[in-house]
Amino acid sequence: MVIAVTGASGHIGNNLSRSLLEKGHEVRALIYKANQSLENVDVKRVKGSITKKSELNELIKGADIVIHTAAKISISGDLGGQVWNVNVDGTQNVVDLCLEHHVKKLIHFSSIHTLDPFPLDKELNENQKYVENGSAYDKSKIQGEKIVLDAFSKGLNVNIVCPTSVFGIHDYYPS
Repeated sequence: MVIAVTGASGHIGNNLSRSLLEKGHEVRALIYKANQSLENVDVKRVKGSITKKSELNELIKGADIVIHTAAKISISGDLGGQVWNVNVDGTQNVVDLCLEHHVKKLIHFSSIHTLDPFPLDKELNENQKYVENGSAYDKSKIQGEKIVLDAFSKGLNVNIVCPTSVFGIHDYYPS
């Protein structure tokens, strides 16, 4: 199976790519900024940005599954529009190409920051409403989820994952 991974050189992406290879899948890895996270890892590297649809085409065309982990994380605002550009416009590009190329499944990595944590004494799960007064990052990830859910209504098979804190091996930034 051919699996395309955006954000493949990030912490989640590089660990996921390694695991997919171990399971016998062919992995195409979108590399925005080169680093040592995928050195000596047998993935097909595709240099590009999710913000440029033309650069994504090689990654997604012919893929069975796309796993979208690329994101711009920020706790200090929108960083000149980069957070929105990557997390919303980039997600729209990924979704558009998945639909265009009839990808069998899109797995979208969102964030726990999209969900309203209150009340704190209740289980926090996918049935929770979106956070209302979140940061620029929170709002961008909510909009990204809405784009993915819209694609589901158009027939794209999707899963949305909302990770919390992520730590572990192969963390080269550190995260």
